Amino acid sequence: MNARIRAGFLMAAVFVLGALAMDNARAFSFSFYPIAYLHEEDAPTTQTTRREANLLWPLYSSRSDAVGSRSGLHPLWSKHENREEGTRGLDILWPLVSWKERRGPEQLDRQMIGLPLWYSIYRSFPTGETRQWRGLFPLFYQGRKTFPDAEDRSYSICFPFWWRFDQHRLLFPVYWTEPGQSFAFFPFYGRFERFLLFDMVRFIGWPLWVQTQRKDVHVYSALWPFLAYATSDHGWGFRLWPLFGSLPHPDGTQRYFWLWPLGEKLNFARGPLKGATLNMFLPFWFTFHHQKRDIVYYFPVYGHSKSPGRVSRAWFWPVWAHAQNFKPSYNKYYFMWFVVSRQIGPGPERRFHLLNLLGWTIRPDFKRVHVFWPVASYRYDRVEQSDGCDFARYYFVPFLYWRTHQWDDGRTLKYRMIWPLASWGHDKERSHLTIPDLFPHNADDGVGRNWAPLWSLYARTCDKELNRRETRFLGPLYLTRKDESKDESEFNLLFFQYKREGTKRKVSLLFGWLPYTLTG
Repeated sequence: MNARIRAGFLMAAVFVLGALAMDNARAFSFSFYPIAYLHEEDAPTTQTTRREANLLWPLYSSRSDAVGSRSGLHPLWSKHENREEGTRGLDILWPLVSWKERRGPEQLDRQMIGLPLWYSIYRSFPTGETRQWRGLFPLFYQGRKTFPDAEDRSYSICFPFWWRFDQHRLLFPVYWTEPGQSFAFFPFYGRFERFLLFDMVRFIGWPLWVQTQRKDVHVYSALWPFLAYATSDHGWGFRLWPLFGSLPHPDGTQRYFWLWPLGEKLNFARGPLKGATLNMFLPFWFTFHHQKRDIVYYFPVYGHSKSPGRVSRAWFWPVWAHAQNFKPSYNKYYFMWFVVSRQIGPGPERRFHLLNLLGWTIRPDFKRVHVFWPVASYRYDRVEQSDGCDFARYYFVPFLYWRTHQWDDGRTLKYRMIWPLASWGHDKERSHLTIPDLFPHNADDGVGRNWAPLWSLYARTCDKELNRRETRFLGPLYLTRKDESKDESEFNLLFFQYKREGTKRKVSLLFGWLPYTLTG
């Protein structure tokens, strides 16, 4: 028999005999560290089983308990599940491939990413559902929205040949809709109903002749967009693009242009800008007059903007500018625009910026300070949600990184890092310490699942809710566990295992073949 096969059978036999030799029916352990480590125990407080396995540490690891499970072949793949939060996911060479799902009482979110091949997302909620899919971005798109009290909306695109939007179909060069309101055969003939912003679009030998309709405005174009003639209830117009022209608008607005896009004049007849006028010949002259806004700009000497809440002026912009705000009240000054800016006044916000050398922005719900950005920075945000949260972050690249979340109900999340030596902090009722740590991350994100096990030599976690503490060094080489029902520690190395359970010590050689127990 082949020597490797005989060795394999011998290892399997030793493993089975070692398992049978264990004298603790509630817990089972096997160690051949760093080749293999297995541990299983019953938790009397939760009536569940806790399992753990490591193979070729730190390449493969698996853990499961009452809350959830996590396993991975690092950094190739990892999967995780949290039963309390209703989440689960799978990562393959994160961030290349990722699948996530969150289930709530009334909502389901599912997301799949395979960079750069595909991206899909599905959401269902009491008022409807949404589906989106993309492949070989930007070539393929697909999406659908369903609402109980409205018509479904869907689309699919295989760029540039296939387009479908609701009832419209395009298989280049043929375009049609169901039940046949629109049809086109590019570039010879086409007629579109309710296409983009137009009520109707028709062409013959595009772009030789094109006709569009938008409400009462009909535009007839030859050699589109260069020559056009338009009629409407408000008058007529023409276009000789880009030299000059005037085309009517459905709301009655008069628009004139010359040397497009340099010169333009608009007289707004309807809508929120009714009565306003715009004149410009870029970049030398720009004026806009309205009862709520007045803008005048003469390049490069002077410009001003005036509205009910703000007045601003600039001389030889960007050399000097000043803005005065009324509600809230403050003054803002600029020198060389991006070089120096300052905001002062009785209002709630204060600002000062000197390039990236020094700056701050302060208001009641937001604070940001930087020195030699991005080397040193501090930021605070107040997030007003159903469970309002204060968020603060400080970093001194690359050595220090601090992050803190504080919720109104008293929950706190902290993360501290001294790169690359260690990270520590606590999340809700769980605290942690990791040595070393190469990248700021949460325990449940892709970095923590796929990559962190490869460089984390020492880890300590404490779960106050479950009253459980755990310490690890080099995976299962040395570990301690303590909760309401046990206080134990282990040392595992190849054929040797040392285990302490309370006052009882156990030393095992050859996977339990030579056990020795000492009770003190």
